[in-house]
Amino acid sequence: MFLYTYEELKRITQTENGKKVIDGVKAAYDKLYKDVPILTNSYSYFKLIYKNGNRDLYQKLYYDRRKRFSYLQLLALADDSYLEELEDIINVILEEYTWVLPAHCYESGDTFDYTVIDLFSAETGFYLAETAYVFKDKLSSDIKIRIQTELKRRIIDNYENREVGIDKAVLLPVVNAEIYFPQSNDEVLEICAAYPDRFIPYCNIDPRAMTNAPNAPLHKVLEYYKNKGCKGIGEVMPNMELMDPKVQNLFRAAEEVGLPIVYDGSDVKDGDFGLYDDPGLPQLEHTLQRFPKLKIFGHGPVFWAELFRLQTPGERGYVFNFQGTDQVGRRGDESVVEGVVPVLLRRYENLHCDLSDDTPVQALSRNMEYTKKFFNEFQDRLYFGTDMCNKYYDYPHVRFINGLLKDGVITQEIYDKVTHKNAIKLLGL
Repeated sequence: MFLYTYEELKRITQTENGKKVIDGVKAAYDKLYKDVPILTNSYSYFKLIYKNGNRDLYQKLYYDRRKRFSYLQLLALADDSYLEELEDIINVILEEYTWVLPAHCYESGDTFDYTVIDLFSAETGFYLAETAYVFKDKLSSDIKIRIQTELKRRIIDNYENREVGIDKAVLLPVVNAEIYFPQSNDEVLEICAAYPDRFIPYCNIDPRAMTNAPNAPLHKVLEYYKNKGCKGIGEVMPNMELMDPKVQNLFRAAEEVGLPIVYDGSDVKDGDFGLYDDPGLPQLEHTLQRFPKLKIFGHGPVFWAELFRLQTPGERGYVFNFQGTDQVGRRGDESVVEGVVPVLLRRYENLHCDLSDDTPVQALSRNMEYTKKFFNEFQDRLYFGTDMCNKYYDYPHVRFINGLLKDGVITQEIYDKVTHKNAIKLLGL
């Protein structure tokens, strides 16, 4: 499953360029972590999400441990003296309350669903499995057994159940440093080749890749992965402006190659992940105008916040105060006056809607009369998704779409389109 063995990676670290990389990693590691104990999260930080909506304090330490883990993976390849520290950070991650971010397993009141598999828990599992494979002759037996045990308990057992009726899933690799460790498109292709009845591959590329320039030949990379079987691009998540020339170059390449693209948005230009757009989504509209043959999928809070008219621009998202102890801002929940999203859908046939985030469920639950109108009008460009997977979780996405059918808000024909037929057509299955 994994591309390289310990011996092959070890040889790379001993090359001239490999030594330069390791020297840089060691300098950064020493600056950040030398003689610094591994910080663990308190339960009080974890539950702040339901007390005041604060997720920043917990996530800062969560991400820092994984950053430390990534440094130690490389350093331990070059120098066995780092193996003990590598085992220490693995041990701390194995002991974590959950690998899921609090916001992704929070239900209501003070309850959480720990069987959720979100992007971050899946990636944590992947990198632990990769480390166990690469360092299989170096890690202690106890650590290797514990990795296997926790992977089974937290990931595999929570996935091997199809009771919610999801038969196939699209895998979207993360390649942008703003959100997590970059993933390999080829690893996604290997997973999909191993389980073709379960997974469909997308590829991804950071718009700064190759030459960090607006004329980088990204189309060559996308053409390569299209020929390998990738059906689309995403989730594109760098914290850059949507109209940034390098981002526009990626969209141009996607149109040229003929692959749909899904991206996440942001309402801030730093300290976040996702492509920034202004209130009213003017950068999305200009992108739709520039690339009329490119299918662009709106996804995430910044997009769905514009389903109805904003009362203030700050309703698009939350920010934290400087102490990181409380949230500033709120989401609008009163307006049922049409916003920008339906206008853009009417103007541009190349705009499609990804329902795989909680925000469209929240927005479309606001007014069933309007929801019926929305699904009727745009039934051919709406796509069901979950943004996560697990065994026991009572998916709001599933309950929502099934409830719309049961209550007569949508017809069986629309239900079939949204849950699978639109995707089958889009992906050429």
